[in-house]
Formats: sequence, C-alpha cells, structure tokens
Amino acid sequence: MAHTRPKTTHGECDDHGRGVPAVAADADTAATTTTAAVDTAPDTSVTAPAHGLVLDAAGAVTDTADSGGKPPEKGGPRPVRGNDIDITRPHRNAMRRRYDLFAKRLEAYLSSPGEEQLHDLRTSIRRLESTYGALPKSERPARCGKLMSAARDLFRGTGPLRDSDVISDMLIKLGAPADSEAVVKLCRGREGALGDALFRARKIAALKPLSGAVDRIDRHKMAFKRRRMIWSLFDDVRGISATVTSDESKVEELHAMRKMVKRLRYLLEDETQYRTYCRVAAAAPASTSAAISPHHDASCSVNDAQNYDASLSRVLDSVRQVQESTGTIHDCDIALQYVTANYVGLGDGAAGIFDAIQKRRHKTYLDLVGAHRDAKKLAEKH
Repeated sequence: MAHTRPKTTHGECDDHGRGVPAVAADADTAATTTTAAVDTAPDTSVTAPAHGLVLDAAGAVTDTADSGGKPPEKGGPRPVRGNDIDITRPHRNAMRRRYDLFAKRLEAYLSSPGEEQLHDLRTSIRRLESTYGALPKSERPARCGKLMSAARDLFRGTGPLRDSDVISDMLIKLGAPADSEAVVKLCRGREGALGDALFRARKIAALKPLSGAVDRIDRHKMAFKRRRMIWSLFDDVRGISATVTSDESKVEELHAMRKMVKRLRYLLEDETQYRTYCRVAAAAPASTSAAISPHHDASCSVNDAQNYDASLSRVLDSVRQVQESTGTIHDCDIALQYVTANYVGLGDGAAGIFDAIQKRRHKTYLDLVGAHRDAKKLAEKH
C-alpha cells in the first residue's frame, strides 16, 4: 500500500559441485563480511582477510574483533568469547559462537538498556535463530528449544521499543521539536515498553547456560544443511524480487524480502566462517588437521575451492547492500505510518517531515532497483 500524505553470481563449484552465483542475480545483490569486524593482525600472524580471524604460532584461530577476556589459567575453564574459531577446540562451531555473542549482548543490555544495546541484542537474536534453524534435528540439544522460545519472545517484545527509537530519531533529525506531542508520545510509549523488555531479558538470563550443550554439535552436518537452506533462500528472494523491483508501493513484499535477505546474510556469514575454519584446519599440523577432519569434497580442486570462496565473498557483499536498502525502506515505512496517524501532533512542520521521509524512501528504493539491475547484467556476462 502506497503512503499518501494526510489531508491538512554466477556459478563456480562448491564442495558438492553446485554453482554459486557471484551475485544474487534475480534477488538483487547479496552481503557481508562476517559478524566480526576486521582487525589488524600482528606481523607474526596469518590473517584470514576481512574476517578478523588470526592464526597464531600455536595454530589456534581466534576472532580478534570480539574475542575479549584473558587467556585461561592452566587447568581452568576457557573464558566465553563472542565470535571465535579455535581449531584446537573443534566444538567452537557456529551455534556456539552465536550463543556466546547473544549471551554477551544480553548482559550488556541488562547493564545498560540503551538504543544501541537494544539493536545489538536484537541482531544477535536473529543471528542465533538463523544458525539454530540450520541445525539438523539430531544435532539440536534438548535445552536449546527453551532458550530459542524465550529469545523469540524477547525479540517480539522489544519490537515496539525498537520502532519507537527508529521513529523518534528520524523525526528529530528532520526537525520535529523534542517537546512536540508526537515525539513526547513516543517517549512515553518507550518508557512503558522498557520495563516489559527488561523483564523478558532477565528471564533468559536466569536460564542455565548452553555452552556445554552446543559444544558437541557436528559442524559438518550443520554445514550440509546450511547450504541447502542458502540455496532455498536464494530461490525465495529471486521469486519475490521481480514484484518488489517493479512496484514501489509493495510495502508488505519489501518487508518480507528484507527478512529473507537478513536470514540469508546470517547463514552466509556462518558459511564464510566455516570455510575459513576448513582452510586453516587444512594448513594446521597434520595431527591437528586429522583430528578436525574438515569437510571437503576430494573431487573439487583447489582452484574450484578458491573460486567458490571468491564467489561467496561477492555474494556476501551484495546481500549486505540489499539488506541495508530494504532495512532503510522499512524504517521509512513505519515512520510514515506514525506521521500519518499523528500528523497534527507534529505541528506546522508535519508536511515537510512527511515529504522528507518519502523522498528518502524513494531514493533508497531506486538504489535497490539499480543494484538488482546491475546484478542481472553481471550474471549475464558470466
């Protein structure tokens, strides 16, 4: 439904011989480097590009972007780390990394329930949920179900809080007075939603940690199912992209595509981390490499594997662009709905604010269509 102002890659071979699109040809373009930020590795280390993963002299891989904590004492427990891969500890699978990051961000939110902490917590829930969905049923620890149910409940419960933050920030940046009726109404609503969000968050914090339970998950079984899910999501995004890129007023379809692309991004992040793990494990000392037994199809040459990784990187970059565009459009949509319902409460500046949001949405939509067109051209060349 359109908003109106109120009155007054194309294929190289993966480990199973399937083509991987260099970009999501019909699904716009596709996504991101991994969750971890890129850090500069010491001169004595080997760094996996764009992932913040460092191979030290002992053959351990850690994520320099989110490791945190001091080295464990001899004989003591290893500290929880946000996103790390350690080939000397094969249990550090994608689910463990996602869970550790979620636990870290949950603690940060309970300590300081601000807008940034809420955003980080919600994205960690979505990442955890996507990774959990890629677990074969035989690999799902019994206690995971209870955590995931509580996490989804927390995500739904913090939705109004997130929308309030997005809308109020947008309105104030566009010149709405902080004491205007429409902005004050958002602030009051946020205060009421905050108590409920903290209650839900504390319920999760009281649950027994899952660290030990997720350590035993088979990362290679997870990779096999994850790749099937990635291909299925590509098909879903291709199916909806034609509708989305031909009609700007398709609000619900754009929102559905946003959720698809976001899930695709997180699974591609897991796949990239897994590929990095396999490469480093293969380069590790023979005893360590044999113990890890990284998943690899002998029929796929080294050159094919390198092409797969390069293609995967391009897809990730494209998916991230699409997610950012569809996310901005969604933010504009919820802001336009709020302005429409609270037009009088914005005073004389309401018309200008409404027009500014519409222009931003339209510009972002054109960027999305352009990315989709470029992706199709690139695919045709290959």
